[in-house]
Amino acid sequence: MKGLSLLDFLQIRDYFQEVFNGRTAWLTPIIHFKVFGVKPVLFFLLRIPALRKMFLSVDWRTRERIIENNLLYCFLDKLHERSQILDIGYAESTVSLELASMGYKVTGIDMRDFPMTHPNFSSVIGNICQMPFKDESFDLIISISTIEHIGISSYGMTAFPEGDAKAIKEILRCLKPNGLFYLTVPFGGTQTTAWQRIYNSQSLNSLLRDFEILVSKYYRRYQYKFWLPATAEELEKVPSTVEEGVNGVAIKLCSPRSK
Repeated sequence: MKGLSLLDFLQIRDYFQEVFNGRTAWLTPIIHFKVFGVKPVLFFLLRIPALRKMFLSVDWRTRERIIENNLLYCFLDKLHERSQILDIGYAESTVSLELASMGYKVTGIDMRDFPMTHPNFSSVIGNICQMPFKDESFDLIISISTIEHIGISSYGMTAFPEGDAKAIKEILRCLKPNGLFYLTVPFGGTQTTAWQRIYNSQSLNSLLRDFEILVSKYYRRYQYKFWLPATAEELEKVPSTVEEGVNGVAIKLCSPRSK
């Protein structure tokens, strides 16, 4: 965090925003209103408890990060202290810094810059489908709510076909033979929107066909507010829309299949 300018600090997405959204649909553009790249309403929401309480009394929702980020830490006992970790699409998350603070060597790759630093963390601005790493470089690769956007014209990127499959192929190349891949994606009735893909069992199994699935978890959001374990069959009947957000998530811990 050393050397941050005030503008850098104001642009950082706080953990509150990442996990917990106090908003209704009409409040969203107000909270995310920008002036010179800064979100002043969000800034004061995060720092004035009385103002935050007022917004939360109107409505509140939880995002899938409340499950995705925390479940990752359940699997860290499978790593050794010198493990090399790659966090894909890390720029709006605190996960890389949390892992670096725990002593792991972490590399993050994203198309966007990230102003925060740590002695155990290095950042790379690059294309996830053409990563500048040697084969079999990492013990753990993390993709939290990232793969579903690859190849779709979200986050200002140019659309291209089968972006998720190309990214998975590149992840497989960079992962050590006994390495782990932690993946989270929206899960439900399969569809592709202008923002992301929603996977079902068939499409997700096809995407991960070159991996052995070690752990599968599914979670469903109820009333926009709380998440509970679910089954894949149950989630495939639950819609996730641009307006509502993600109501189902799949979490997979994988390892490359033996060649």
